[in-house]
Amino acid sequence: PNPSPIPNPNPDPKPNTDLLPASWQPQDYDRALGLAGDAVAVTVGEASYAKVNADGRTRIEGVAENYDVVTGVYEGGLRLWEASLDLVIYLQQAPTLRPEPTVLELGCGHGLPGIHMLLSGADDVVFSDYNREVLEGVTAPNVAANLRAQAQQRRFGAATFLAGDWGHASSGLLAGRGFDVILAAETIYTVETLEASLRMITTHLNPGGVAYVAGKRYYFGTGGGTGQLIRTPLPPGFRVEHVKEVKDGKSNIRDIVAVWRD
Repeated sequence: PNPSPIPNPNPDPKPNTDLLPASWQPQDYDRALGLAGDAVAVTVGEASYAKVNADGRTRIEGVAENYDVVTGVYEGGLRLWEASLDLVIYLQQAPTLRPEPTVLELGCGHGLPGIHMLLSGADDVVFSDYNREVLEGVTAPNVAANLRAQAQQRRFGAATFLAGDWGHASSGLLAGRGFDVILAAETIYTVETLEASLRMITTHLNPGGVAYVAGKRYYFGTGGGTGQLIRTPLPPGFRVEHVKEVKDGKSNIRDIVAVWRD
């Protein structure tokens, strides 16, 4: 039977928007690269990725530069979070995924996990972030910078960009869509965002698929974290597994948790 997703008690009115064409041509890469400054090489684990410098170029209206998150306004997408890098390294080394998977990255920000999946042969990657400004100024240029150099030599899967609240995505542009892999980094920093992440996973993960959620074990004072994720009951047909622990001696312990659908 089809398991019921976790219900959404507080739908957010922020709409979703499809930003860029699903099948990119060379001119699409050029247009995206023109939205931000020159890309720099960033070494993550075993590979190097291009990352645009959005500092001073991308602004979120009503948000000061020193804020990581402003609830209902900005969800931290301009910052390259540690857990996102943890997730890229894990994807490089550990999991065996089905060939040419369809992928959804939640709270993508810079989008490096989704970019890694495109470079590794994913058939379709949907990059989802709360803020359109992040997708236009950071995510899409990063995708373009990493794929453009090889676009003439090989075919890449589709890249799609969705801005806004996930609840509207589920009932709108993503209605009825399933994904083989769902990725999320630092999306579980409160009880509310943890529940929203799990609603997306239980709604959109294909049978036999897996979601990898990376984050801190505890977010003090907010109730979120991987510890809380592991303790949260899931609908029938889903199971959770702790797959990696990251201790760097500089910050809170971080984890990667897998959510499997039978």
